[in-house]
Amino acid sequence: MLEFHTVVNSPKVAFSKEIIVKPLEAPEDIDTYQLSSEMISDKASESYNTSGFHRSFFGQTYRKDWNTEISVRNLNLSTEHGGLRPIKKGGGFSSNSLRLQAADKKQYVLRSVQKGVVKVVPPLFRGTFVQSIFQDQISASQPYAALAVPPLAEAAGVYHTNPEFIYLEKQEALGDFNDGFANAMYLYEERPAGDSEDEETLGGSRKIVG
Repeated sequence: MLEFHTVVNSPKVAFSKEIIVKPLEAPEDIDTYQLSSEMISDKASESYNTSGFHRSFFGQTYRKDWNTEISVRNLNLSTEHGGLRPIKKGGGFSSNSLRLQAADKKQYVLRSVQKGVVKVVPPLFRGTFVQSIFQDQISASQPYAALAVPPLAEAAGVYHTNPEFIYLEKQEALGDFNDGFANAMYLYEERPAGDSEDEETLGGSRKIVG
């Protein structure tokens, strides 16, 4: 007698793609709270504190500045400008950014001091030593260069924002944005848009188109 048995393989997922992503949310109404401290000591990044041998090949650059600890204000979203609420996650090819909005609808932006290079590295080289070299060369940029712009612009009579380096501690007002944004140093400044009539450094402009 011959017996035939059908072999049934376990089902496997051939294709999967997430088509609906839950938007990140932050509470609209929050009570005023206190953070761990008003000032925080932090470094722009410790990633570039490499050996002398490494520096002989890839340069001294601004590694010392990236690895120098500085004291910055700890940004309390519950009290800043009467309360700031995260409304939009952003970022270009290297920075991680977060747009904030006050009760008067004025907006502000946080941009990460630490930069990433994944988006600019060709897919073939991602996760390889080539990506490491790309990342290392971020050290060739001065981490606090933005602070030099306002006085130069002021002297030249050019409208400008007023950037400040701050630390963003994990806090209630960030809501879902705590993951990916909390406990890091950022460049914090006004977002030139709409009515800036009371902003002298933006020329008291009634309508700014960004």
